Amino acid sequence: MKRGLSKLTTKELSLLNLIVNGKVVRSFYSDDGDVMDSPSPSYKRMKSFANRHKTIYALDGTLVKRMPLSGRDMYLFRERHGISTRMGEAIREEAMMLNDSIKRKVFDRDGKICAVCGSTEKLCVDHIFPVSRGGFTQMDNLQVLCEKCNIQKSNMTMEEFHLWRTNHGKTN
Repeated sequence: MKRGLSKLTTKELSLLNLIVNGKVVRSFYSDDGDVMDSPSPSYKRMKSFANRHKTIYALDGTLVKRMPLSGRDMYLFRERHGISTRMGEAIREEAMMLNDSIKRKVFDRDGKICAVCGSTEKLCVDHIFPVSRGGFTQMDNLQVLCEKCNIQKSNMTMEEFHLWRTNHGKTN
């Protein structure tokens, strides 16, 4: 039985990695490169976004010709053109695969030291390529980070995170 991200199609996995103007798209984006980072924006937030932009696309590239009029319409539109409930459940399921046994193996392998800053305090196990972007819970996609670096990294890839740190004056 397939679990986690293994349930998703190649197309669904690719939707998790749409980047516009250097930002990860979670639901909608405009022709001028603005993105919505919420996978399920409210009707009010979507209407505000639509008022600011002439052309809007859904996560799968579908042109939004008319804005969904109600919560139910918004839900159905997201199910068809964005991160569906099924995809959200697969992401949560994949993240839950990171159990204590796997964490111990990663700590033993990586020497209980943050891969970014070298700290040995408040350590956690991080997905190098984030689950929310299609990364699997397997040993070669896991690393040790301190709590501070892990929070800063959020759902960025390591390449994006190093670029972010460079742009924000952080070193190491």
